[in-house]
Parts: sequence; C-alpha cells; structure tokens
Amino acid sequence: LTIDTVVQDAAELALSEAVNRFNGRSGMAIVVKVDTGEVLALAHYPYFNSNTYSESKPAQRRNRAALDIFEPGSTMKPFVFAAALDAKVIDPNKVIDCEGGKWNLRGKTIRDTHPYRWLSANRVLRYSSNIGTAKIGLALGAQPMYATLRKLGFGERPGLEMPSESPGMLRQPKEWGEFDTAAISFGQGIGVTGLQMVKAYLTLANKGMPRPLRLVLD
Repeated sequence: LTIDTVVQDAAELALSEAVNRFNGRSGMAIVVKVDTGEVLALAHYPYFNSNTYSESKPAQRRNRAALDIFEPGSTMKPFVFAAALDAKVIDPNKVIDCEGGKWNLRGKTIRDTHPYRWLSANRVLRYSSNIGTAKIGLALGAQPMYATLRKLGFGERPGLEMPSESPGMLRQPKEWGEFDTAAISFGQGIGVTGLQMVKAYLTLANKGMPRPLRLVLD
C-alpha cells in the first residue's frame, strides 16, 4: 500500500482531536502526495481494531471517505473560480455586488455570513461570499460548470477500486434551474465523497492537471 504509517498515525491523532473538540460524531482525513497521487493516509473516526473485528460496530467499520455522500459547501468554491477564470468570465479584479449579505433569486434567499457589498472576485473567494460565488457561477453557466465538475471527477467513482466507492450525486445540467446553478456554485445541491474532494483538490494542487489517486504501489 501507499499508506505511510507515520503520516497515518499523525492524521488519526489530528482527526480524533478535531472531532472531539467540536463534538462531532465522525470524521475522515485523507493525505495525498501531489506529485504521484499516492494516498499517504486514509483515516476515519471513530476507530476500530481490525484484529478484534467482531467487537466493533458497523458505523465504526464504515469506509466514510469512499462511501459517505455530503454537500461540500464552500469547499466547492475554488473549482467554480478556476472554471470561471479559465473561461475568462472573470478576472481576479472584477468587482461583484454582494448585495449587502442577502440576495433574493427566483423567490429564494441566498445569504452571506457578513454583509459584504462590493468585492473584487479574489476577495469573493477570500471572504467566501456565497452571493458573489453564485453570481460567478451564473455567469459561467450550468453546462460549463457541469463539464468542469465532471473533469474533476465528480459524478463518478474515484477509481481506487474499493468495493464501497460511491459516485456521489451530480445531476445533469438540463435539470438545473437558475437557483440550482447558483447553489451548486457554493456547494449545495451536489453530493460528493471525501475521495472525490481530495482528487479534485489534487488537480488544483497539480496546476490544473488531473492525476489518478493511487492506493497500491506498482
């Protein structure tokens, strides 16, 4: 396996501390080497001892990184920005009206945690504005956004050949309304797995070039 026991131990320790500090029920941590795509750590909490398998509960044995689907929220925003920059829909200094923190779109309200008004695109990302990101996503459009997400690996199994790998949930763009496009821009209305997210971020870290994840050494 590509797993590094030192990195795995550090990941498990950091993960357990974080879950307990924030009163979480479970968590996962994945560490990947950018230049090779090797998975150096794949940690889950709560733990179980594989040597005493029968003494653990199914929830403890669950491969959450491969199986659990969740809405990614703001961790989706960098991918929308990358697609918009690539399509020349925005440049880092383009100024966007963030509506003072509250924006009504198609009868539904999009909110920010702070009442921002005019922000440059790079500050929209820096301050994680849902409204600014939604406007960038709408300017990009449903089909280009969908194409980018598919290229990043969303909507398909990550390819580590684990029996529990989930493809997540990514609807066809013909099913997206204007509000759906806006919401997906800031990570709502889409379902992803931990392995999908780390594979997509690997692409960003690798200067936009996709690289397959590896769990077994050649």
